[in-house]
Amino acid sequence: METKTPSPRTLILVPLDFEDASKKALDMALELAAPLNADIVALHITRPAVARPGELPASLLERLRDEAHAAAERELEQLVTRIANLKTLLRTGDPEDVILSAIDDLKPSLVIMGTHGRRGLRRLLLGSVAEHVLVRSQVPVITVRANYPA
Repeated sequence: METKTPSPRTLILVPLDFEDASKKALDMALELAAPLNADIVALHITRPAVARPGELPASLLERLRDEAHAAAERELEQLVTRIANLKTLLRTGDPEDVILSAIDDLKPSLVIMGTHGRRGLRRLLLGSVAEHVLVRSQVPVITVRANYPA
């Protein structure tokens, strides 16, 4: 008699900045999770607090960083209480690098992330985290705009 080992659960990674586009990405992940028997990992990234010398005291920068981190923890905890199959990660760093590192570490089957849909000069100046991840990811990436119908 042959016994099968259960296949590992599918994992969906959702970078989450709590703006409309990333909330829509989380909604899409929730829609896909049940039929795929998937777990979802919501990844929130805080940027390191930096300032040029003399702009802000180091103690203020540290306090601002700590407050941003605490606020993100509260937001993520609220999501976990509402969504059963959700796990969360909170990291600090450059969003593109942290997301790609999480992909390498977690080995998700899919990444679903929001995009602001910037064009022209704004995109050139601000860049696109989603585009950066889309080009460099070794797993499929779905991007969702804020105006995606719920």
